[in-house]
Amino acid sequence: VRALQRPRGPDDILIEPGDRIEIPQLDPTVLVTGEVAFETRVRYVPGLGIDDYISRAGGVTDKGNAGKASVRYPNGELRTISRKLGFRREPRVEPGSTITVPLRPEGSAFDWDRVVGRTLTALSSLATVVLTIRAIN
Repeated sequence: VRALQRPRGPDDILIEPGDRIEIPQLDPTVLVTGEVAFETRVRYVPGLGIDDYISRAGGVTDKGNAGKASVRYPNGELRTISRKLGFRREPRVEPGSTITVPLRPEGSAFDWDRVVGRTLTALSSLATVVLTIRAIN
């Protein structure tokens, strides 16, 4: 339709002798793979987003990076979740798509134990300084 609306536009593909046009059978599912609890095929439901499909595959593993999930469309095109000006932009999900949750880079996991430990150490040091100053005065 877009090719007919905009002749010689980016969607208007020239077909030459010897070319073949193959129209694949519609796949009514979405494959969810990568760092998810259960790699699975989920029935496509219009309006659901990437997070909905990942949730239906059991969610992201501890090693997964949902913020960098990508969608590969049946035509081979690949789109990844992106952030612009603090807003998360998700690619749409279509029937026959594959959603992949990548592995989180080593050392990038948020370490609550380390944060709490360092915070308590800093507060303890601050309390010692305050008590010392009060004792001197």
